[in-house]
Amino acid sequence: MLVSVALSPRTVPSVDRSVCIVLDVLRASNTMLAMFEAGASALYLAATPEEAEKAAAADRAAHWVCGERDGLKPKGFDFGNSPSELAGARLGGRRVIYVTSNGTNALRAVAAAPRALVGTPRNEVAVVRQALREARERELDLLIVCAGDEGGYAISLEDAFVAGMLVDRLIKLHARHMSVESADGDSEAISLDDSAILVHRMFSSYLRGPDAHANAETLMTVFGEARNGQDLPRKGYADDLAYCAQVDVSAVVPHLDMRDGVLAVVVGA
Repeated sequence: MLVSVALSPRTVPSVDRSVCIVLDVLRASNTMLAMFEAGASALYLAATPEEAEKAAAADRAAHWVCGERDGLKPKGFDFGNSPSELAGARLGGRRVIYVTSNGTNALRAVAAAPRALVGTPRNEVAVVRQALREARERELDLLIVCAGDEGGYAISLEDAFVAGMLVDRLIKLHARHMSVESADGDSEAISLDDSAILVHRMFSSYLRGPDAHANAETLMTVFGEARNGQDLPRKGYADDLAYCAQVDVSAVVPHLDMRDGVLAVVVGA
């Protein structure tokens, strides 16, 4: 099983032979978990805020319209893209339409994958376990996709760090790992390509010693250096940083699916 990382959706290769984990650490991945924990049954993805509003216009009272443009809640939306805000919401009983600048576009980039999962530090162990299980069962490779920034044209430090965090978890959960050249299609062993080695070494550079583990303090250090981590407090979303820095506190693993002819994020079968 080959493990690779795309540092932005613009660099995503063919995904027809890969289980994908999509990361938008600040903030879409965490917001999606928060929405499911708040009672949402499915998140219908829109390409733009205008498309989201149009999809809800016929029966506005039957929809929650959620998301952001340039990090802020668009006028007329019910909720923005703040996971700490949505953690206290009640989203049951209405259809949720969701759009963000980077995260939902990253999901669209892997829509053709046999399985695409949403990952964050909050569901770190659960998402890696599920990705490994499904890749083994389907005899597929594993691709971690970072949403990045600027519509996929820029990388984001926090996404790259968490990609390395997931690679580290894969190594710890999988006893057999070998070089790409020697694996030769062995689905019971994992092999890291150069991109996975790169993010794993970057991740390790933030840890204090070989036996250290990433925790909320580590993530807050990364956020403090990251462009998005510095920008969110200026926009009034400092609370989201602490929320997104929580590690392994959720077993919810959302995945992509088609619902009513629309690309959606769901949980369960």
